[in-house]
Parts: sequence; C-alpha cells; structure tokens
Amino acid sequence: RLLWRHACHEPLFEKEAQAFRTIAASFADDFIRPYVSDRELRHWGAAMIVDYLYGGICEWLDVGRPRRDAAFAVHLQAGARALVEAWSAGSTTVAQR
Repeated sequence: RLLWRHACHEPLFEKEAQAFRTIAASFADDFIRPYVSDRELRHWGAAMIVDYLYGGICEWLDVGRPRRDAAFAVHLQAGARALVEAWSAGSTTVAQR
C-alpha cells in the first residue's frame, strides 16, 4: 500500500514508485499482447490494468474482510478478464479508425 499509494508523492521514493509502475505495466503489456493487437490501446490498457489490480488490492486491504478474500480474488480476476476482453474486441475497431 505504501509503495502503490504513497511513495509516488514522496520525493525520496517517487523514482522507485514510478519504476515499479513502469515494470508492472511492461509485464502486463507482454501478458495482454496475445489478446490486444492494437499497440497504442495495449500500452494504455497495460497501465490501466496494473492500476485496476493494485488499486483493487489496496482498497480490499482497507475495507475487505479476510473471510471473503477468496471471493474477492475471483471478482478481481473476472474484472481484469472483462477489461482485456473489451480491449480485445475494441482493438480492431480502434485500428479501423
């Protein structure tokens, strides 16, 4: 939580926080490449899915209940898949414009 939410606002740690986001987005870009052919859409989507996943986890840590962790993980994964599916379908539409 500190790295994701707070480090980017601290001059001493902002470079490390940005590097972490960049590396995570690069990994996500590689992961969604088979599903999202449009490079620009995929690059944007990679950064967005990282924000979605880490933001969702941080929010769950703040408000979630441990007994519901497994259900939360299922919902988070389903949401991520839905995002990638939407981008996959939109990839050809965006490329045609």
